[in-house]
Amino acid sequence: MSSRSETDEGSRLFDEHERQWQRSLIEAVLFASPEPVTVGQLARALQESEELVQTLLQEIREHFEGPGHGVWVRQTGAGYRLGTKPEHHADLQEILRGLRPRAPLSLPALQTLAIIAYKQPISAPEIQAIRRVEGAGVLDTLRKRKLIAPAGHQRDGGRALRYRTTELFLKDFGLASLQDLPSLETFAEIRPDEGLLETEKSS
Repeated sequence: MSSRSETDEGSRLFDEHERQWQRSLIEAVLFASPEPVTVGQLARALQESEELVQTLLQEIREHFEGPGHGVWVRQTGAGYRLGTKPEHHADLQEILRGLRPRAPLSLPALQTLAIIAYKQPISAPEIQAIRRVEGAGVLDTLRKRKLIAPAGHQRDGGRALRYRTTELFLKDFGLASLQDLPSLETFAEIRPDEGLLETEKSS
Protein backbone atom coordinates (compact mmCIF):
# COMPACT_ATOMS: atom_id res chain seq x y z
CA MET A 1 0.00 0.00 0.00
CA SER A 2 2.81 2.38 0.91
CA SER A 3 4.55 1.58 -2.36
CA ARG A 4 1.50 2.71 -4.34
CA SER A 5 1.24 5.93 -2.30
CA GLU A 6 4.89 6.68 -2.93
CA THR A 7 4.33 6.10 -6.64
CA ASP A 8 1.32 8.42 -6.69
CA GLU A 9 3.25 11.11 -4.77
CA GLY A 10 6.20 10.80 -7.16
CA SER A 11 3.90 11.12 -10.14
CA ARG A 12 2.24 14.21 -8.62
CA LEU A 13 5.58 15.86 -7.97
CA PHE A 14 6.71 15.06 -11.51
CA ASP A 15 3.52 16.57 -12.96
CA GLU A 16 3.94 19.73 -10.88
CA HIS A 17 7.58 20.05 -11.94
CA GLU A 18 6.55 19.61 -15.57
CA ARG A 19 3.83 22.23 -15.18
CA GLN A 20 6.28 24.71 -13.65
CA TRP A 21 8.71 24.12 -16.51
CA GLN A 22 5.94 24.70 -19.06
CA ARG A 23 4.88 27.94 -17.37
CA SER A 24 8.45 29.21 -17.24
CA LEU A 25 8.95 28.33 -20.90
CA ILE A 26 5.79 30.21 -21.90
CA GLU A 27 6.99 33.24 -19.91
CA ALA A 28 10.33 33.12 -21.74
CA VAL A 29 8.61 32.92 -25.13
CA LEU A 30 6.30 35.84 -24.33
CA PHE A 31 9.29 37.90 -23.19
CA ALA A 32 11.57 37.08 -26.12
CA SER A 33 9.09 37.20 -29.00
CA PRO A 34 8.93 40.55 -30.83
CA GLU A 35 5.33 39.79 -31.82
CA PRO A 36 2.31 38.56 -29.81
CA VAL A 37 2.21 34.75 -29.56
CA THR A 38 -1.05 32.86 -30.06
CA VAL A 39 -2.31 29.94 -28.00
CA GLY A 40 -2.03 27.72 -31.07
CA GLN A 41 1.64 28.62 -31.54
CA LEU A 42 2.40 27.89 -27.90
CA ALA A 43 0.49 24.61 -28.04
CA ARG A 44 2.46 23.44 -31.07
CA ALA A 45 5.77 24.51 -29.51
CA LEU A 46 5.02 22.66 -26.25
CA GLN A 47 3.30 19.78 -28.03
CA GLU A 48 0.37 20.17 -25.68
CA SER A 49 -3.33 20.87 -26.10
CA GLU A 50 -4.61 24.41 -26.49
CA GLU A 51 -6.81 23.85 -23.44
CA LEU A 52 -3.74 23.19 -21.29
CA VAL A 53 -1.95 26.21 -22.72
CA GLN A 54 -4.96 28.41 -21.93
CA THR A 55 -4.87 27.14 -18.35
CA LEU A 56 -1.13 27.79 -18.05
CA LEU A 57 -1.55 31.29 -19.49
CA GLN A 58 -4.26 32.07 -16.95
CA GLU A 59 -2.00 30.89 -14.13
CA ILE A 60 0.81 33.11 -15.42
CA ARG A 61 -1.53 36.10 -15.76
CA GLU A 62 -2.76 35.67 -12.18
CA HIS A 63 0.84 35.38 -10.98
CA PHE A 64 1.89 38.67 -12.58
CA GLU A 65 -1.25 40.59 -11.61
CA GLY A 66 0.05 40.97 -8.05
CA PRO A 67 1.53 44.30 -6.89
CA GLY A 68 4.99 42.77 -6.60
CA HIS A 69 5.49 42.66 -10.38
CA GLY A 70 6.16 45.41 -12.91
CA VAL A 71 5.09 43.35 -15.93
CA TRP A 72 1.91 41.59 -16.93
CA VAL A 73 0.62 39.27 -19.65
CA ARG A 74 -1.23 41.44 -22.11
CA GLN A 75 -3.59 40.10 -24.77
CA THR A 76 -3.13 41.80 -28.13
CA GLY A 77 -5.60 40.59 -30.72
CA ALA A 78 -5.38 36.81 -30.81
CA GLY A 79 -1.95 36.73 -29.19
CA TYR A 80 -0.25 37.35 -25.88
CA ARG A 81 2.91 39.17 -24.85
CA LEU A 82 4.68 40.40 -21.73
CA GLY A 83 4.47 44.14 -21.22
CA THR A 84 5.09 46.73 -18.54
CA LYS A 85 2.14 47.65 -16.35
CA PRO A 86 0.49 50.98 -17.29
CA GLU A 87 0.96 52.42 -13.80
CA HIS A 88 4.75 52.26 -14.29
CA HIS A 89 4.90 53.92 -17.73
CA ALA A 90 5.64 57.48 -16.58
CA ASP A 91 8.36 56.46 -14.12
CA LEU A 92 9.79 53.99 -16.62
CA GLN A 93 10.14 56.62 -19.34
CA GLU A 94 11.98 58.94 -16.96
CA ILE A 95 14.32 56.19 -15.76
CA LEU A 96 15.10 54.94 -19.26
CA ARG A 97 15.73 58.50 -20.43
CA GLY A 98 18.42 58.76 -17.79
CA LEU A 99 19.93 55.37 -18.67
CA ARG A 100 20.02 55.94 -22.42
CA PRO A 101 23.55 56.78 -23.61
CA ARG A 102 23.62 60.32 -24.93
CA ALA A 103 25.08 61.10 -28.31
CA PRO A 104 28.39 62.97 -28.16
CA LEU A 105 28.24 66.73 -28.60
CA SER A 106 29.09 68.13 -32.01
CA LEU A 107 32.12 70.39 -32.43
CA PRO A 108 29.94 73.55 -32.71
CA ALA A 109 28.15 72.53 -29.50
CA LEU A 110 31.46 71.97 -27.70
CA GLN A 111 32.76 75.31 -28.91
CA THR A 112 29.61 77.11 -27.77
CA LEU A 113 29.68 75.32 -24.41
CA ALA A 114 33.32 76.36 -23.92
CA ILE A 115 32.48 79.99 -24.65
CA ILE A 116 29.67 79.94 -22.12
CA ALA A 117 31.83 78.21 -19.53
CA TYR A 118 34.57 80.86 -19.76
CA LYS A 119 32.41 83.92 -20.41
CA GLN A 120 29.27 83.26 -18.37
CA PRO A 121 26.86 84.81 -18.09
CA ILE A 122 26.80 85.48 -21.81
CA SER A 123 24.07 86.15 -24.35
CA ALA A 124 23.42 84.55 -27.73
CA PRO A 125 24.48 87.70 -29.67
CA GLU A 126 27.75 87.78 -27.74
CA ILE A 127 28.35 84.08 -28.49
CA GLN A 128 27.57 84.70 -32.15
CA ALA A 129 30.06 87.57 -32.23
CA ILE A 130 32.79 85.27 -30.93
CA ARG A 131 31.98 82.27 -33.13
CA ARG A 132 30.94 84.40 -36.12
CA VAL A 133 28.14 81.96 -36.95
CA GLU A 134 24.46 81.68 -36.01
CA GLY A 135 24.03 79.24 -33.12
CA ALA A 136 20.40 79.19 -31.98
CA GLY A 137 20.08 75.47 -32.70
CA VAL A 138 23.23 74.70 -30.76
CA LEU A 139 21.94 76.62 -27.73
CA ASP A 140 18.68 74.67 -27.88
CA THR A 141 20.64 71.42 -27.89
CA LEU A 142 22.72 72.45 -24.89
CA ARG A 143 19.59 73.51 -22.99
CA LYS A 144 17.84 70.21 -23.74
CA ARG A 145 20.93 68.38 -22.52
CA LYS A 146 20.71 70.50 -19.33
CA LEU A 147 24.32 71.64 -19.75
CA ILE A 148 23.35 75.33 -19.80
CA ALA A 149 20.53 77.33 -18.24
CA PRO A 150 19.15 80.89 -18.43
CA ALA A 151 20.97 83.41 -16.26
CA GLY A 152 18.74 86.46 -16.55
CA HIS A 153 18.62 89.21 -19.18
CA GLN A 154 21.13 91.80 -20.18
CA ARG A 155 20.35 95.25 -18.84
CA ASP A 156 20.90 97.03 -22.15
CA GLY A 157 18.15 97.94 -24.57
CA GLY A 158 18.11 94.51 -26.21
CA ARG A 159 17.35 92.60 -23.03
CA ALA A 160 18.98 89.49 -24.55
CA LEU A 161 18.80 86.30 -22.49
CA ARG A 162 22.10 85.25 -20.97
CA TYR A 163 23.31 81.72 -20.30
CA ARG A 164 25.40 79.95 -17.70
CA THR A 165 26.62 76.39 -17.23
CA THR A 166 24.86 73.98 -14.85
CA GLU A 167 25.77 71.47 -12.17
CA LEU A 168 25.31 68.74 -14.76
CA PHE A 169 27.98 70.42 -16.90
CA LEU A 170 30.42 70.17 -13.98
CA LYS A 171 29.46 66.55 -13.37
CA ASP A 172 29.71 65.49 -17.02
CA PHE A 173 33.14 67.09 -17.42
CA GLY A 174 34.50 65.89 -14.09
CA LEU A 175 34.82 69.34 -12.52
CA ALA A 176 34.28 70.14 -8.86
CA SER A 177 33.71 73.81 -9.71
CA LEU A 178 34.34 76.35 -12.46
CA GLN A 179 37.68 77.03 -10.81
CA ASP A 180 38.81 73.65 -12.16
CA LEU A 181 38.43 74.78 -15.77
CA PRO A 182 41.77 74.80 -17.60
CA SER A 183 43.24 78.23 -18.23
CA LEU A 184 42.38 80.00 -21.47
CA GLU A 185 46.00 79.57 -22.54
CA THR A 186 45.71 75.80 -22.09
CA PHE A 187 42.39 75.74 -23.88
CA ALA A 188 43.80 77.73 -26.79
CA GLU A 189 46.58 75.15 -27.15
CA ILE A 190 43.98 72.38 -27.27
CA ARG A 191 41.69 74.24 -29.72
CA PRO A 192 43.76 76.97 -31.39
CA ASP A 193 40.96 77.69 -33.87
CA GLU A 194 38.44 78.58 -31.17
CA GLY A 195 39.41 82.24 -30.82
CA LEU A 196 38.62 82.39 -27.11
CA LEU A 197 42.12 83.41 -26.08
CA GLU A 198 42.26 86.17 -28.67
CA THR A 199 38.88 87.48 -27.53
CA GLU A 200 39.90 87.39 -23.87
CA LYS A 201 43.08 89.33 -24.56
CA SER A 202 41.26 91.92 -26.63
CA SER A 203 38.51 92.42 -24.03
